[in-house]
Amino acid sequence: MNCHLAHGQTSSQKRFNEIRTIYNTYISEAKERTAAEHDIKFFFGDLNFRIELSKEHTCLLARQEDFKEMLKYDQLLTQSSQCSFLPQLAEAPVKFPPTYKFAKNTSYYDLDKRPPAWCDRILWSAGSAVKCTRYTSVDSISFSDHKPVYGTYLVGIKRVVKIRKPQPVVLPEEYKALADAEPEFELDDAPLVFAKPPEHKERKECKPEKIQEPAPPKPIQSIDIIGLYDGEMPRRDVQPVAKEEDMGVMAVSYTHLRAHETVLDLVCRLLLEKKKKKK
Repeated sequence: MNCHLAHGQTSSQKRFNEIRTIYNTYISEAKERTAAEHDIKFFFGDLNFRIELSKEHTCLLARQEDFKEMLKYDQLLTQSSQCSFLPQLAEAPVKFPPTYKFAKNTSYYDLDKRPPAWCDRILWSAGSAVKCTRYTSVDSISFSDHKPVYGTYLVGIKRVVKIRKPQPVVLPEEYKALADAEPEFELDDAPLVFAKPPEHKERKECKPEKIQEPAPPKPIQSIDIIGLYDGEMPRRDVQPVAKEEDMGVMAVSYTHLRAHETVLDLVCRLLLEKKKKKK
């Protein structure tokens, strides 16, 4: 809402009454809601609030550029409790010089006519999702006796989700008759018979069977193999290898035997090969 309130040093109460009137005014032609009934409100313009000091004292502080001391006597900040609507409005910290009154086409205060004041302000509804990121005045614009004020704000808005109304389910006539019909059933007087649970059979303990120990191997008998030699080799009593059925061993390959043969095995093999050549 952009507004221009009453001017003058002593018109502070009149300005508060004008704010109350604006808040209770319908701002749309449909007259659905007043300004106060809206969720987020911005109230700005030439609010015309002055410094509650004498002209001489205010001009002295302006010449000294002691704007921090001047702001302590700002009517909007000090007298806002007189209007019940103003506590519901918020304002960012004022960190710029007074925006009134300047000599036209200059950036110098016209102290001979009016004492300086922060007449131009921006307010918004307190408690709403509004965050001010910048609030300052523009000194380079000088065609008026006011310096314009601007602000940047982040505003959170509500998202309206339209929910479709559920459509009634239309059933065919044959299904309606089934849905409206009451279920039919009859109970007889026969007693209820429950099946007997299966009998529990005790398990017999399993005793481990005795493992028979293997029979001891038969002793190996020593034999004389002197007759195997044809006189070329000296006689020697040897201990021959036992038969396979006596030892319980399996046959192995010829290559395996050659890899593990002893001196006597080598002599036997050479004699056997010699007999094969004679045949």
